[in-house]
Amino acid sequence: MKVLHQKRWAGVVLLLTCLGMLGLSGCKDHFSDVDIEDDEIIGLFALRGQEIVTNYSDWPIPENDVPSVDTTRINFLMLIRSVDGEKNRVRMYGLEGADVGKREHYLYPGCKTPDDCKIIGMLEGEDLEIDINNNGRSYLANIMIRNNYVEITATYNHQQTTIHYEVDGGVMIE
Repeated sequence: MKVLHQKRWAGVVLLLTCLGMLGLSGCKDHFSDVDIEDDEIIGLFALRGQEIVTNYSDWPIPENDVPSVDTTRINFLMLIRSVDGEKNRVRMYGLEGADVGKREHYLYPGCKTPDDCKIIGMLEGEDLEIDINNNGRSYLANIMIRNNYVEITATYNHQQTTIHYEVDGGVMIE
């Protein structure tokens, strides 16, 4: 359990470091009227929801194996920023199951720096789809961004483990 908390705090430190590098002090003015079509997305979102973990006993999955299914509540911070010079492309930091996660159950488990595990997607209106495969691991997410609010439905798969995420939340503004 201690390792899980250390990884969560490492994710928070990463996000705060990113914010420091981006110079987001005084963010309130930037978030008051976010317009997706003008490529002005930048935000630190506080997300909450549930993850549903389906786990089989072994890999390859034995015939007639019945999986265990556990549902838990999750909370995390995720940073979204526009990619400089590229219309409607966004980069995400701290996306649960993609570049962060627990017990090695995420897309980039060996990632040491954010540049080694980029999560980038293309906005189409208010919708964003992430579809990435990495060394036998896959992550598919449908993300809706509306004003200062995000809804995410995502699925992570690797061998005998599937994790389904349903989260939502708003931008953190003070």
